[in-house]
Order: sequence, then structure tokens, then C-alpha cells
Amino acid sequence: MRAKILNASAGSGKTYQLAYKYIRDVIDQPGLYRHILAVTFTNKATEEMKSRILKEIHRLASGGASPYLENLCRELSLDERSVRKRAAEVRSKILHDYSRFTVLTIDTFFQRILRAFIKELGIDLNYNVEIETASVLSKGADTLIEQITVDRDLQRWLTEFVQERIDEGRKWDIRDGILSLGGELFKEKNKDALSVPRSREELGRIVSRAAAQAEATKKQLQQTAARAVAIISRAGLTAADFSGKSRSFANYFFTVAAG
Repeated sequence: MRAKILNASAGSGKTYQLAYKYIRDVIDQPGLYRHILAVTFTNKATEEMKSRILKEIHRLASGGASPYLENLCRELSLDERSVRKRAAEVRSKILHDYSRFTVLTIDTFFQRILRAFIKELGIDLNYNVEIETASVLSKGADTLIEQITVDRDLQRWLTEFVQERIDEGRKWDIRDGILSLGGELFKEKNKDALSVPRSREELGRIVSRAAAQAEATKKQLQQTAARAVAIISRAGLTAADFSGKSRSFANYFFTVAAG
């Protein structure tokens, strides 16, 4: 069998097609699931792929509507009854031999290889794999700060960042802020958002909108707190009259109303 390489962009239906390919092969040969390795990059993609495959096999096996049915009948030269019967067989095999239903991330795949040859490689049985993101982030932050001498836009952004921190009563050193923000790059939940290429101008507009929204929310909170303080004051009370005194919810109103 020759390798087939497909180049597809985000949202073009890769998961749909890959799941169909898997289902087509196991419907054709129900025992083939034990010999198929599907590898993805992220845990999210792995779960999506597994769910799609199992859901469609279950639909076929239980007599439900499936977008794959027509193509399966045509490509495998089978009638609908035969496809559904084989799907039921595959479903049963996978559920009773789930450990051989191999859809996993590329790092998990290599972990399995390492553990299979752990004696030959001379690795301790209780080894751990750690990603040293701290050193990468530290070097990245230093490089970024050094770039302000040649990059005027970056210099302006970091200057505004410093001013924002000073206005909020925090220390002017922005390195910890850069490290904190950089840490978000390694979180899988942010992968989709960060994978979209954006120009500096667009990023500037996003930051401006976020800042404006934050300021509007702050004013709204102050107005609400001021109304609460007015009600409390008209009743002849202060924050100290409530349970918890300085830690009471009433004190929160007074603090926010004062800015």
C-alpha cells in the first residue's frame, strides 16, 4: 500500500475524512482495528477522533442515520444490512478489546515505545518525562526585552505595559508578566486561538477593545457599588455594622465605590 499524503487547512474536514478512512477499513475487515495506529498532536484531537469513530460505528450498528453509510455501501460493494452487521461486529470487538483501539497523541506513542524497550535502553523503570518550559520562557522573555532597542512598536507596547502596571499599583518590572503570558502558549486550551496568524495592527485593536471593555466594566461596578453604599448610608449603617466587619460584603461595596 502506498502512502497517501493529504494537505488540508483548519476546518476543511480532516477529522471527518480520517474517521471515515478508519471506519471504512474496519468495516471491510472487522479485525483490522488491532493493526491500525492513528496518531494526533493533542489530547483534544485524540478525544475528538475517538468519539467520532465510535459514534459513527454505533450509529451504523444500531440502525441510525450516518453520513458514511452511502459511501461505505458503494466503496465496499456491500448492501446496507451487511454494513450494519459488520459495524455491530466491530463495535463489539473494540469495546471488548478497547486497549487495542489505538488512537493517541504522538508523545504517548513514543512513550509506549520507550516503555516497551526500557530494559534495552537502560532507563529506570520509574522515569518521568518533564517539559522544561521555564528555561525556554526565561530566554524568550530576555530576548523580547532586548528587542526594544531595535523594534519601535515593541518598545511602545512594553512601555504601555509598564505604565499599566504602575497605574494598577504593581511593580514596573514586566518580566514576570511576560513569563505569565508566555506560559499560556504551552496550554492546550489556547492552541486554537494562538494558531491563528494575526498582524500587529490587529493585535493592537484586540488589546484596545479589551482595555475599553475592562474600563467600562470597572465604571459599571463603581456605579453599582455607589448605589449600594447610598442605600447602606441612608439606613444609618456602615460596613462595620455587618457580619465580618472589614471582611464583610458591605465593605466590598465601599472599597469599589471609592475606586
